[in-house]
Amino acid sequence: MAVDAAGKIYASNETGGSSPGSVSIYNSNGLLAQTIVTPTGPQGVAVAPNGNVWMAIVPLGTVQAYSPAGTLLTTIPASSGLYGPTAVAVDSNEKVYVTNNGGNNVTTYLSDGTRTTPTINISTPYGIAVDAAGKIYVANGSGIYTFNPDGSPSSPTITGSSFGFVAVDATGNIYGTANTMIMFPFPSSSCTLKTYNSSGVPITPTILKPVVNCTGVAVH
Repeated sequence: MAVDAAGKIYASNETGGSSPGSVSIYNSNGLLAQTIVTPTGPQGVAVAPNGNVWMAIVPLGTVQAYSPAGTLLTTIPASSGLYGPTAVAVDSNEKVYVTNNGGNNVTTYLSDGTRTTPTINISTPYGIAVDAAGKIYVANGSGIYTFNPDGSPSSPTITGSSFGFVAVDATGNIYGTANTMIMFPFPSSSCTLKTYNSSGVPITPTILKPVVNCTGVAVH
C-alpha cells in the first residue's frame, strides 16, 4: 500500500495465476475514488511525486508504472535484472527501487525503466522505502537495513524481528511490520507494527493485530 501527498490511499489487490489484478485508490476519507486494472496481481505499490503509480506485478516478475488516470506508461521486464520483485519505492526524482526477493538484491531504475545504480546485495529483501534525503530502508527476515543513496551501508540497523514491510515518515521515524507465529494454545500468527526513531530506538506506537499477515504499511 501507499499514500500520496494529498492523502489518497493506494491498496493492491493480489490475484493468482493469470487473473487480472488491480490497485484501488481511496480518498483520504476512505471512499473509493478510482481503480487501476493490472494484467495480474500487483503487490508492492509506490506513488511518485508526479502521481505516477508504480507496482510489482509478482506473477509476471515485472514492474509497471501507470499514470494517475490508469494508463500503462512503463514496463520493466524481468530481463532488466528483476528476479522475484516484491516491493517498490520511488524517490523525489522518480528513481525506482525494487526489492528482488528471489535475486537477493535491490535494483534501481530511471523513470523510463532504464537500469541504473545502485544495486544493493541483501538476503531475501521484501519491503523497501526511501526518505526525502534518498536514504534507502530495506526489510527482510532478519531486520531493517539502511543504505546511503549510493548503496553503501548506513545506520540504523534494526534487528530482532522478521520484518515484511517498511515505511519512513518526514521526521525520519521508521515503521516496520513484523509477523509472529504463536504456537499456544493453537498455531496462529499475528502482525505487529513496530515504530522506531531515526536512530533505530523503539518508540510508540506498537500495534499488535491478530491477523494472518500484514501486507503493507504506509505513512502520510
